[in-house]
Amino acid sequence: MMIAGILTGCSDSSTKSITVCKGSFDYGDIENTYEAKGDKVIRIVNVTINDYRDTDYDDETLVSTLESQLNVYKEIDGLEIKLTAKDQIVRQEFIIDIENGDLKKLNEVGLIDLNGDGTVSFEKLTKNAKENKLTCKEK
Repeated sequence: MMIAGILTGCSDSSTKSITVCKGSFDYGDIENTYEAKGDKVIRIVNVTINDYRDTDYDDETLVSTLESQLNVYKEIDGLEIKLTAKDQIVRQEFIIDIENGDLKKLNEVGLIDLNGDGTVSFEKLTKNAKENKLTCKEK
């Protein structure tokens, strides 16, 4: 019975977990959703909401300007970027499919941090999120 108790306390690498880390800052709001199997992250969804109402830019100009800045990320397998603006509030969403993406390129552009074994650590990501003043909760 003691062995069963120890085993049930271990993280099962086949069970999927979802954790959401959120925070509000002067420049806007951030929400990161991490899907993981054990300590291995399989998908990240990063959403940032930025308020540009103190600028003279209209929604169309904001989106086109940000799209040109995000060109460095175009054509990377495993990355989808969604960008919308309404009333000078911009919503930027990065969806990173770690299981099927080009991990080398995603790592090179700084969107993920690969471990030596070629995986992205859930523990490392959530620790970093908390150090950056985000609040994390498992779904």
